[in-house]
Amino acid sequence: MKRLTALMLTCAALIGCGSDNGPGGTTLSTQERGALLGALEKAGLLETGAGAYANFVFAQLRSYGTVSLAGATPAAFSATGLQIKLVVTGAPADDNTFVASGLVGWTGLNIGTQTVDQAVSVGFFNHGAGADFPTSATASIGSGNGDGSFYIRATNSTYIATDGELTLTSASFGGSSSCRDVPTVPNIPYTCRVSTGTMQGSFSFNATRERGTGAATFSQPLTTFDVPAVRITLTADASSFAAVAAH
Repeated sequence: MKRLTALMLTCAALIGCGSDNGPGGTTLSTQERGALLGALEKAGLLETGAGAYANFVFAQLRSYGTVSLAGATPAAFSATGLQIKLVVTGAPADDNTFVASGLVGWTGLNIGTQTVDQAVSVGFFNHGAGADFPTSATASIGSGNGDGSFYIRATNSTYIATDGELTLTSASFGGSSSCRDVPTVPNIPYTCRVSTGTMQGSFSFNATRERGTGAATFSQPLTTFDVPAVRITLTADASSFAAVAAH
């Protein structure tokens, strides 16, 4: 989900969230968040340059859980869920809301080298008037509004999904609070709210190698997940930016 992951994390890059660790899970330290961002960029799961936002990207991730990834060695992946909604006011009503939901998992995070041994990401994206956070949904990976990817450091191989399915069976979150450490974005006033919770579901996909020296294809068998997650609502006023651009 290279482009989708980049979208979610670039949106998240604009904000830093509260100190709540969320329900359950293991605390993700500031050093781990920065290293994880750098590792995912090196793995090819993010667009080039996303690492420039290391102080803000992943700042919203306070904890992570474990997913037993079918077919993987080792099978236990650290993982966290993400839901991000961007509402742009002052934009056409039919295309002013963007919602992304997904999961990112990894093994062997090395803070010093900013690398992971393996990484997986899946997610789906909706936009348009009335788009909102899903509590349950099924998305086609590769051919629909879903994406998936897998990375293996041993062969520096990144695989992009061509087909598969992601099912979100439950997404439960508590009340929201204001984000903290919010940077100023010139000419674009915005507000940010965050809440923590859990996401459950399953996914599977087939993928082809985009880079590296590993096997030409990769198949991720059906895997279920139940992980800590964070939900972010970012509301930006595009009219101010448009007014400045017109001068």
